[in-house]
Amino acid sequence: ALFTAIFVLLLGSSGVVEASSAEYNFTNPNLANVQLEGQPFTVATYNILGSDHVEAGRRKGTVNTRAKRATNTIKGNGGVRMQIVGVQEMEPDQLRMFKSMLPEYGVATAKGDPSNTVFYDKQRFKLVKSEIIKYSYYGDTGVQSKKGKAVAVRLQDKITKNYIYVINAHLVAWNENRGSDDQGAQKRAAGSRSLLAAARRDAQRYPNDTQFIIGD
Repeated sequence: ALFTAIFVLLLGSSGVVEASSAEYNFTNPNLANVQLEGQPFTVATYNILGSDHVEAGRRKGTVNTRAKRATNTIKGNGGVRMQIVGVQEMEPDQLRMFKSMLPEYGVATAKGDPSNTVFYDKQRFKLVKSEIIKYSYYGDTGVQSKKGKAVAVRLQDKITKNYIYVINAHLVAWNENRGSDDQGAQKRAAGSRSLLAAARRDAQRYPNDTQFIIGD
C-alpha cells in the first residue's frame, strides 16, 4: 500500500482528531484518538465562519469574540491542546487576529486567499514545505474550472522525526445552487478526487508519510 496511514476528517463545522498508526477508533463524531509511536498529538478542523458571514448576521457575536473563543480552544483552554489545525472560511481580518493570538503557531496559507489555512504548533512540528492544491469550487463553470485553493503542508515531528502530510480544504456543499444538486455533487466529487490525487503524489514520493485530509 502507498499509505502508511491516511485519516480523513471532513466535518460540517468542527472536529478534533487524535490518531494511531495501528488503530483509528472514533469515540464520537467530533473526537477521535490518534497516537503515533507513543507520542500523541491532536489534529483539528474548524470552519471559523467567514467574517463577511458573521457581519451579515448569520451568527451572534463579533468576529473578534469568535476569534478569541477559537484560539483559546486551540491553545488547550478546553482541555485539549491542538497541534495541527485546519481552518476554513478564514478572511484576511480573521487571519490577522489568529496570527496575533497564536504567536506560538506557524501558519501556511495561500497568498491573497486565506480561506483554507493551516496552523501548526512550532514547538512540536517543523514546516518542511507547503503547497496549493486547486479544486472545483463555488462559482466555477463546470467541474474542470478550479478556483478552490486547498493548503497542504508536510511537517516533521520534532519528537519522533516522522513526517506528516496534511491537506485542508472546504469542498462545495452538496446542493450548491437551489435546484442544482447535481452540479454541487459533481464539484464535490471532483474536488475530492483532486485532494486524493495530491495525497497519492505525496505517498509515491514519501511512502512513509502519515496523511490527514481535513476540512469542511
